[in-house]
Amino acid sequence: MGKLSQVIHEFWDRGVPELKPRRFDRRLTANDLVNDIVGIRRCGKTYLMFCLMREVAEPRSAIYVNFEDRRLSPLSPGVLDDLLDFILEEELLSKFKRVSLFLDEIQNVPGWERFARNLHDEYRGRIKVFVSGSNASLLSEDYGRLLTGRHLTITLFPLSFPEYLDFQGFRFEKDTLLVQRKRALLVKHFRGYLEHGGFPEAVLGRSPAELLRQYYSDIVVRDVTTRARLRKERGVVEAVAQYVITNAASLLSLRRVTAFLNSTGVKITVPTVGYYLRLLEDSFVVFGVSGYSHRVKDQLRYPRKYYCVDNGLRNAVSFRVSADTGRLCENLAAVELRRRGKEVYYWKDAEQHEVDFVVREGLAVAELIQVCADPSDPVIMKRELRALAKAGEELRCRRLRVLTQDFEQEKVLALRGRRTRVKFQPLWKWLIESQIPR
Repeated sequence: MGKLSQVIHEFWDRGVPELKPRRFDRRLTANDLVNDIVGIRRCGKTYLMFCLMREVAEPRSAIYVNFEDRRLSPLSPGVLDDLLDFILEEELLSKFKRVSLFLDEIQNVPGWERFARNLHDEYRGRIKVFVSGSNASLLSEDYGRLLTGRHLTITLFPLSFPEYLDFQGFRFEKDTLLVQRKRALLVKHFRGYLEHGGFPEAVLGRSPAELLRQYYSDIVVRDVTTRARLRKERGVVEAVAQYVITNAASLLSLRRVTAFLNSTGVKITVPTVGYYLRLLEDSFVVFGVSGYSHRVKDQLRYPRKYYCVDNGLRNAVSFRVSADTGRLCENLAAVELRRRGKEVYYWKDAEQHEVDFVVREGLAVAELIQVCADPSDPVIMKRELRALAKAGEELRCRRLRVLTQDFEQEKVLALRGRRTRVKFQPLWKWLIESQIPR
């Protein structure tokens, strides 16, 4: 227990570092469940744990352990038993009403799921457990089975736009949208967010692109190739990742990806591309959106649209020859919908009319969303409205929205014999809707 005790005491002596406040799901502090915090490496999971410590724990009633700390290697299941022994030997349960455990990158410890369940069952209300991981393997079938009804999962993303504004020291006030200078500064921050993304250290640093490329390398090495024992295949994995990230917001079939890579001299098969894509999704680098259909069989047959979890990461590692503003806006909207927990699809018909996002709630389609950076051209406007009209008719949805770079207007369509409004709204305004005074 010596190394573990040393790590804990050193953290206690240092204390929780100074923090910029991070907005978080209040469910994390309002339950006695095991709380899982998952998300891409460096998105702020540890930072969030520190924020939670200040919310829920008295000094020295919180224990933080990072299981990627080399001093604890090699890890064995016994390290968690040592952790419980430490709590008992230090008599923390008699000193404090509740002890809070913050266990970072816990998936590195074999058998941690059973330990978490046993601790929850025996010490519920006395020991509160927070765990984090940078890979979806944290949420394995074994974990779900062992902790059924005992855990709550929160997926953390890089900074939202309101959080980005917090980090920039921008205060949203009642007159922000009315005063030209303040509105212009807000839009300037949005352009920075659109281009550079929301990884916390990249937002605060001076060389975000360089830092993001290092993040990307670490993710490919630690969370994909090493975890899947594919170190010799690192170059191939990176080729798959770069192609998919570069083509974020495009329809991609496994055959198309395979054919392109083969044409560049990368020898790979369709099943292997599918496997590597699953690994990248498990590491939260990308996520896929399926085509909408009432039949699951059709959804599986359609090609998927892939999005990158952060625009800054996408720009740092992709091959670009233009500003690509339209795709960046769509990618940002996709991430925000995922952050809001929405069930999302895309829609496309036989005549090639396409709607970027079909938002479903329960059994019904709640909203249709197009993303078009600049719809002011009459030809583009007609195309976007026609696609929304077609989808609205077929899916019986009358809530229609077009997210733009800075274009704001309302149009009216005749949909199923009724006048239906189409709201053209700047993407930055949609991202901060909850901040705008009513």
